[in-house]
Amino acid sequence: MGQIRIRRSLPRLQEAVEDHPQLLERWQKNIDDILKDAVTQNNPLLLAMALQVQVTIAVHYITNQYRLDPDQKGLSPGSEELLHKALENVEGSIAIAHKAGNLEAELRGKMLVADINELLGHQTEAKAIANQILPQAKAMEYAALIWRAQAHLNEQTMLAKFKDLGRPLSDEETAAMEANFTDDQIRDFAKRLLEISDLPVERLPILQREMFSRRDISREKFRWCRHLELIQDLQHEQHRATHYAKDPTRYSRCLLLTYESKIGNTDWLAVIDAFKRAYCENCVHKSPF
Repeated sequence: MGQIRIRRSLPRLQEAVEDHPQLLERWQKNIDDILKDAVTQNNPLLLAMALQVQVTIAVHYITNQYRLDPDQKGLSPGSEELLHKALENVEGSIAIAHKAGNLEAELRGKMLVADINELLGHQTEAKAIANQILPQAKAMEYAALIWRAQAHLNEQTMLAKFKDLGRPLSDEETAAMEANFTDDQIRDFAKRLLEISDLPVERLPILQREMFSRRDISREKFRWCRHLELIQDLQHEQHRATHYAKDPTRYSRCLLLTYESKIGNTDWLAVIDAFKRAYCENCVHKSPF
């Protein structure tokens, strides 16, 4: 229910994203003014820093497009043109920083080249640059550059994380996520879902028990068998419209052999235990994750 409400709120997010071109144009004008000042004052390091800020804005602007559409295929012609222009600018900043003997600015520029390569789909080149930067950044204790280089090498960049959001989880990944919830995390998560769903506070314990039941059956999938599942009666499925007003009657089912509990109960642990004793103890198909 919480996920549905979040999806319904996305049009408002879309409106916010549509404001980004205007913001980008405003930022670009501000940076252009700074670049002109740097040239007028004949300050090469200020010029290099301004160029890098300009490129950073472009990189983050395009990276953030993946927030709304993590599984988008490729870049738009406008985004690709923006990145190629940014690449020229940042290479100019690297040359200035190198001539001025400013290693940190030089490495920061090269890190931006790695970011641009990743956005252009050249992951091998991006990793090669990060691998070159990392030992120099470690030697000089440039913490931010160390973190960014390692993110490229470990495929944990912001872009990689956004793209991963669009990938559907496997049954094992979903079960692992649910199985690892602590009691406190479940209580906190249930409270947030209650607020998102606009449910009355007295229904919080029911929602918590529902989430505890999901965690416990997920743990069974690792300890006992991946085919073991909890289901709820049809009456409760229709009753979902009343938003967890009472605990459902739960049953166990084998997803492989389609066996199902004869008698249901709100106590999911009792239901799981009875089902295992009736159908699973001597099963040759038992296969935990």
